[in-house]
Amino acid sequence: MPQKTVTVRRLAELCQVSKSTVAMALRNDPRIAAPTRKRIRKAAAKQGYAPDPRISHLMSLLKRKRREPIWNVAWLNSAALEDAWTRLPWFARYLKGAERQALALGYDIDHLWIEEQTPLQLARVLQARGIHGLLIPFPERPAFWTRFPWNQFSAVVVDEWEVRLSLPRVRSDRHCNMRLLLARLHAEGYRRPALWLQRRVDEISDEAYTGAFLGWHFRHSTDKPLVWLFEEPDSRTLLQNIRRHQPDVVICSHNQTKELLETGGYSVPGSLAVVHLNLASDVPAWSGIDQRHEAIGAAAMDVLNTLLLGGQTGIPAHPQTISLPGTWKQGVTSTAKTLKSSVRL
Repeated sequence: MPQKTVTVRRLAELCQVSKSTVAMALRNDPRIAAPTRKRIRKAAAKQGYAPDPRISHLMSLLKRKRREPIWNVAWLNSAALEDAWTRLPWFARYLKGAERQALALGYDIDHLWIEEQTPLQLARVLQARGIHGLLIPFPERPAFWTRFPWNQFSAVVVDEWEVRLSLPRVRSDRHCNMRLLLARLHAEGYRRPALWLQRRVDEISDEAYTGAFLGWHFRHSTDKPLVWLFEEPDSRTLLQNIRRHQPDVVICSHNQTKELLETGGYSVPGSLAVVHLNLASDVPAWSGIDQRHEAIGAAAMDVLNTLLLGGQTGIPAHPQTISLPGTWKQGVTSTAKTLKSSVRL
């Protein structure tokens, strides 16, 4: 005889609580007392309860149609500047994408600057505001995050970070982006690319840029790879390297590269092309990679929504990492030297 399906109603009867209390406890909703949540979740595990995915999907669709927010979500700014997420254009686009998707899903996003707060103080502020979900864009202050009480919240990291905590993360696929950029440059006739990059930019992305650059170079050239890493931009050293090694295109993420080269006597793109690894409004009309910041912000909100609906809090054993590829944008800092009909990665 088949075993009877365990329902929320049945769990409510066993635990002598209402069905809504069971549903909230299974989502780990803090509005239900912790002992009650623990007792209900223990009973659900013992009875072999599993939510019906069709009902969960239907409920999520119904919640999206509500005008009032399902839960509050916090956008946590740990940068030194309170307005970093509006002043820096690529960061502002992360936030714009997250806010747009949050609105579509029925959430409100609170902006919080964590300057001068301790981890426990921040947790109390979040709980007082009824915030259960956290979007953490490019977290700084590693010591702060290692002491934060993650078990009370659902959290997703936006972009890279230096803290070795295994939280779900949505980021740009920098390895793929470099390969796409090099493939496009190769198709346009460039044969001597040089990578001029701040060391920290490469380190925080686990050397994705240099790894992809060197891999491409070893497959397509017998010359010595031109990789120039720097701590702080030095125009004199850059110009010396260019005069010595004669690249035909400089790949960079430093916004003053074009100006430095033109000050040094090079015309861009006439005598030397320049392409950017992370296009935004502060480098208008440049050629390079659009990392699709708004899509990354929106995807991070989607992942957080899944965690909240599933009642998943804390640091997961197997965190999800989503890496979104960018797109090439042709601008005025490079030009096709040869005509090609296709680009191959």
